[in-house]
Amino acid sequence: MSKHNYILFLVFFLGICNIPYTLCLTEPPFFDPEVSFKYLEDLQLIALENDDTRAVGTTGFNDSAIFVYDMISKNTNFDVEYQFFTISSFSIGSSSMFKQVTPTEINYRNGIDFITLTYSGKGDVTSLLQLPSNDLNNDGCNSDDFDFIKGNIAIIPRGNCDFNMKVENAVSKGAVGVLIMNYENQGIASGTLGNMQDVPVFMITYSLGSTLLELPNNQFNMFANTSVETTYTANVIATSKEGDPNSKIVSGSHLDSVPAGPGINDNGSGTSSNLALALHYYELLQYNQQQGLPKPVNQVQFAWFAGEELGLLGSKHYVQSLGNDTSSIGANLNFDMLASPNYFSGIYYGNDAKDPIKYACTAIQLLFEEYYINSGLPFDYTTFDGRSDYGPFIEVDIPAGGLFSGAEKKKSIEQVEKYGGVANEAYDECYHRKCDDLLNINTECLYQMANAANFVLKTLAYSDLDVLFGNNSLRNYVPDKNSKIYDGPSFRNPSSDYKKLSKF
Repeated sequence: MSKHNYILFLVFFLGICNIPYTLCLTEPPFFDPEVSFKYLEDLQLIALENDDTRAVGTTGFNDSAIFVYDMISKNTNFDVEYQFFTISSFSIGSSSMFKQVTPTEINYRNGIDFITLTYSGKGDVTSLLQLPSNDLNNDGCNSDDFDFIKGNIAIIPRGNCDFNMKVENAVSKGAVGVLIMNYENQGIASGTLGNMQDVPVFMITYSLGSTLLELPNNQFNMFANTSVETTYTANVIATSKEGDPNSKIVSGSHLDSVPAGPGINDNGSGTSSNLALALHYYELLQYNQQQGLPKPVNQVQFAWFAGEELGLLGSKHYVQSLGNDTSSIGANLNFDMLASPNYFSGIYYGNDAKDPIKYACTAIQLLFEEYYINSGLPFDYTTFDGRSDYGPFIEVDIPAGGLFSGAEKKKSIEQVEKYGGVANEAYDECYHRKCDDLLNINTECLYQMANAANFVLKTLAYSDLDVLFGNNSLRNYVPDKNSKIYDGPSFRNPSSDYKKLSKF
């Protein structure tokens, strides 16, 4: 290079580097998945400073949203915004009580033996307990399941359908209160009913429920003083400046925890990985611009959703805000629980999607498979049933895919042979509990899933989606012979002690 050309190069290069938000990169940026763990440390600190929770309606959530917003706005040129919306904030005015009243009074322990489910109705009721049709194997998922005496308290085993369906079926048959027995050896778990009910609804431990079923002639009292209030929360949305805005790739994760704990796996792991993806993607765009390399085909938008633990509220609001413009979203990626301590590597089984997005979802699934196969890593599938923030997207025919490492379900012996870990123990024993903290993170799983997410996101950003999703070979898809489909969580079940929301 001549001296004259070298001086021109320096003027051009240094000029670019003086543009606000511009990075000077002399080699391709390397995606470091370990950055995700650093952001988890930040989220843990936020929780510790805010009563050990990051739930919607708490200062812990608000500080989490501010943290993500500031990281994006200070380190990229992305358009970043708070997308405010209102939700029904649930609260308990005084401590709930559950007790046996006859033949002798026995008080059960709130938070240990039972817990009030979110959107439980208020009430003070005393009655006998009764199973649906007096059968422990009856799950209460069908109103026809109930041969029930009006005025009794229903006691129903957990599983096979959401809590709300069980409660509505019981109430329709005359139940004045509902007790839901948790799975065996899992204590109590927080949970949501989706909308406000007319009767008190508690979750009880399996062991307590088993004891109560031996007392069909005893009277029990349920007391709950609950209410709801409409108030504000917000999604955090960051949009890159390059790529077709009419063909966005939305990389999403939910930002909120449950009130019971800091939510570092659920879903700090997805939040932190999504933040690492966003900052790395910005560096990649800067490098490619400086080197004259191709620009992305599709615009990328990063989303951190509020209120997933209350029923996918943030992602529902986002999709509803699109109105008739849903065609501007080319695909959604969802990252929820990427670091379960007793993990499996679950890829959403997009081939179960309905037309017209079945083959597009399969194409996204295959990209994740490609990463794991090329990396020599085992993987399995997880059900594609809309139980996380991709649900509202696929409901309006936006293709989606993503990753999940397991929640409260138990790990099989076969999975232990693939991934290690402990058989017949939950993937995450701290799911929706106070112990979901930094010590609950499996970094091996976190880094693998963050790398897989990075590979798929960049592939989608630089691909013609019509070509990728329209490949005729997708119609002949055959699942990996060494992989099985495993269940996701039993619906999203947050705690019930949500505090009044505060604005940012």
